Amino acid sequence: MSTLRWVIENKEWLFSGVGVAIVSLIIAIVWGTRRKRSRTQHQIGASSSVPQTQEPTEGADDVLASMTQLMSEMRSDLLGPKAEFIREFFVLPNRGVPLGGSSKPRFRYYEEDHQNLRGQIDLLEAHGFVTNVTPVGNNTLIYRMTEKLVSRLCK
Repeated sequence: MSTLRWVIENKEWLFSGVGVAIVSLIIAIVWGTRRKRSRTQHQIGASSSVPQTQEPTEGADDVLASMTQLMSEMRSDLLGPKAEFIREFFVLPNRGVPLGGSSKPRFRYYEEDHQNLRGQIDLLEAHGFVTNVTPVGNNTLIYRMTEKLVSRLCK
C-alpha cells in the first residue's frame, strides 16, 4: 500500500486531534533522537563533564619536553595547596582581562607569559593530554587536563 493511498484512506483519523497528536509525537521522537545523536557526536568534549580517555600518542614525551616553561607552571599549580582536585584551566591573553563568574576553581595561563600558548595547548590536545571543555557560546577558552598529564607532571 502506498503512503499516499494510506493517507487518503485514513485522512479523517489522521487529521483528527488524536491522529495529529500521535503523528506529532512520532516525528518529535525521531527528530529529537537524530538531533541528540548529532549534537553529542559534534560536541563531545565541549560540554562533557568527563574527559575522553584518549591515550597519549607516540612522541608525547617529546611534546611535553618541548614545553618546559608551561609544564613547570602546570606542575607547580597542581602541587600547590588546595589544588589536589583542580584539573581545569583558562587560557587568557593577559593578566588585564577581567574574569568572573566561574563556579569552580580553575588555573589560569596567560598568552603573554608563554610563547604561542594556544599552539602549545593545541599540541597537548592532539596528544591526548588536555580536552577542550569550553561551553558553547563562551569566549574564554577552558581546558581539562587528563589524568595522564597530571600523573606525568606530578611524578
